[in-house]
Amino acid sequence: MKKIDAYLYSGFLDSGKTTYIQDNLFHDYFYKYGTTLILSFEEGEVSYDEEALRKRQCFVSCYKDSGNIAAFCMSELERIKPDRVIIEDNVMIDGLVESLPEELCIKAKTALINGETLALYFYNLRRQFTRILQNAVLVLFNRAENKEDLLSYSTPFRLISPKASYLWESPMGYHEKAFGIPLTYDRNKDVLNIREEDYACFYLDSLEQPEEYDGKTIELTVQVQPSPLPEVPYVFAGRKVFTCCFADIQTLGFFLAEESTSDFCLYGWYHLRAEAFSKTLAYQKRLCLRVKQADSCPPPEQELIGYTAP
Repeated sequence: MKKIDAYLYSGFLDSGKTTYIQDNLFHDYFYKYGTTLILSFEEGEVSYDEEALRKRQCFVSCYKDSGNIAAFCMSELERIKPDRVIIEDNVMIDGLVESLPEELCIKAKTALINGETLALYFYNLRRQFTRILQNAVLVLFNRAENKEDLLSYSTPFRLISPKASYLWESPMGYHEKAFGIPLTYDRNKDVLNIREEDYACFYLDSLEQPEEYDGKTIELTVQVQPSPLPEVPYVFAGRKVFTCCFADIQTLGFFLAEESTSDFCLYGWYHLRAEAFSKTLAYQKRLCLRVKQADSCPPPEQELIGYTAP
């Protein structure tokens, strides 16, 4: 069987997945351009209007929490022969996404977050929350009365899924950007001393707008580590950060200009004074550092930086 484009919608029970999926499917695009199969792995309070959906060439298949996930998917693909597949996730089923057949090619993932249960799930089901956010291209907050209440989640959410767009659905139904990055330092200064509590904000802001740091002097403590991009052989220096547990540790760092890195020891710790400049590496504009002074130093008391919402 040929590869079929699939679109994944993830979120906890009552996050609005069914309503959001159904509203999208009533747009003319889906009706005009073929058949859609919805693979639903969760039964919530809202049900699909299957009769109305069939008139739009959309068909619903519900997994009954038993049997082989891949076999269920393949059976429905053979039966419906869809042009595209919508997958309604259930994050309480461990390994669900990994169990999907290879014939399903996930093109995009949308995460839906219910603002009324956000704090409860974030603190008590952090592992599942991380799975919802990971690899999402869109994160949509609904039933959050005030957008300002979401700001404290900006840093941990962006660390889990830095490439996602974060949108807030107002009580009136319109959408706007959910939050920016709450900086813990003054970016307007010519010399920025990046403390441990500033590090994640600095890294995330540099991803969004690296040109804002061009020419500034940056002071920070980092560990030299192997390059995460084999095609970019520059020296890489950064910090290890986690938002949930040790299983989600990731290294957030910066490439160092070649002319100033010959004396660094791999996995050594250094306090750097460097000039920041933006450069396109591996098809992405990134903030890089041209080292002016590098002093070897002992590791910080806490080598891992942990971030959570208050």
